Amino acid sequence: KQIREIVSNPLPTIDTPYHVLASWIQAIARDKPVEIFTTNYDLLLEQALEEQRVPYFDGFVGSDSAFLDLESMAEDDLPARWARLWKIHGSINWWMTAKKKIRRSRDLVEGEQLLIYPSHLKYDQSRQMPYLAMIDRLRVFLRSDQCLLLTCGYSFGDEQINAYIGQGLSGNPNAACFGMIFNDRADVPKAVGLAKRHANLTLLAADGGIIGTVERNWHT
Repeated sequence: KQIREIVSNPLPTIDTPYHVLASWIQAIARDKPVEIFTTNYDLLLEQALEEQRVPYFDGFVGSDSAFLDLESMAEDDLPARWARLWKIHGSINWWMTAKKKIRRSRDLVEGEQLLIYPSHLKYDQSRQMPYLAMIDRLRVFLRSDQCLLLTCGYSFGDEQINAYIGQGLSGNPNAACFGMIFNDRADVPKAVGLAKRHANLTLLAADGGIIGTVERNWHT
């Protein structure tokens, strides 16, 4: 409840980096959809996409009390102009009902469990749990032809996500990942280790980079 209260604030203006991203997605017609993977719980991406009038699919179907539709996620036959938004660690508007169903709604119902990771809920209903379905979309994305994954604000601290990225880069020679690191390489040792093992992962940090598994400082 405290997390939900803290991260429920909306975007303050209509020209934030979130809006810039939404405008970029909308700017041209695409043969393949843009897919956004986020570990954040907030609704800022949703707000920006909607304010920029960018259609998107987040795995849920409906309006008043949307339900998780795993079949639509797996088939993925929506138009390419629809962006895909996959919230790997849950969201402050995801709830587990008393009947063990997943719903998306801003409304709080007494007795329902907020689905943000980590949760005290066990994984015995793994296919009902949205986390695995969302991160599986990353696996599918990395298997697609000529895919490009760009990370921003991700410190490579999540071993499960790292494993999916590593497996995807190893299994698909046409896949590439650019990791944009806010601070120095010393702050992201797991990212450095991953980039030294995978030539198609390029790491760009403040003090230097790793390109083609070769680590160097910037000249200036």
